[in-house]
Amino acid sequence: MKSRWIQRIEHGLGRVNGGMATIASLVFLGFVMGVLPAVAQQGVEQGLTQSIDTSMGLSADRLWAIAEGYGPSLRQAYIIQRWTFDVVWPAVYGGFLMISALYLVKQLRLKGNALLVILIIPLAVLADFMENSLVSLVFALYPQRIPGLTELAVLMIPIKWGLVSGSMLLVAGLGVWALLRKGLKR
Repeated sequence: MKSRWIQRIEHGLGRVNGGMATIASLVFLGFVMGVLPAVAQQGVEQGLTQSIDTSMGLSADRLWAIAEGYGPSLRQAYIIQRWTFDVVWPAVYGGFLMISALYLVKQLRLKGNALLVILIIPLAVLADFMENSLVSLVFALYPQRIPGLTELAVLMIPIKWGLVSGSMLLVAGLGVWALLRKGLKR
């Protein structure tokens, strides 16, 4: 008997096609080339110069110092940016990675428990939302410091990046495998 997860993935395999993969790729590239630089520039113009999202090894005390240094208006700007752009961006990269993985798995004709590996992708998106939520909560509650909240927020950064990197490596690996298989058939 198949697990519900495998059944859901197989359902997705039946729906995905090359056109969907192409559209997801174009949307993703459009975001990477156009939207990401614009949002980064907007953040710099607002004074959001501390990169929390990409700070591996950030300590709870350092995050607290950033919250303090930003002051009320920059903390508010940070929260707004997290709940506008950073809601859309994980959906874009998550959609691209999931559609790409499903399409490649379909091309490679993988079956059974091998399909479960693509569940890393929704876990990556969930971890990204959790990280954004926790840092936003730290900033929103400042100067009140809830024990463990700041520590959990900084812990989510490497977890998120591990899952996001693993998702990207998975899709790249599936892509290379599909190309090699196609080349060997010729």
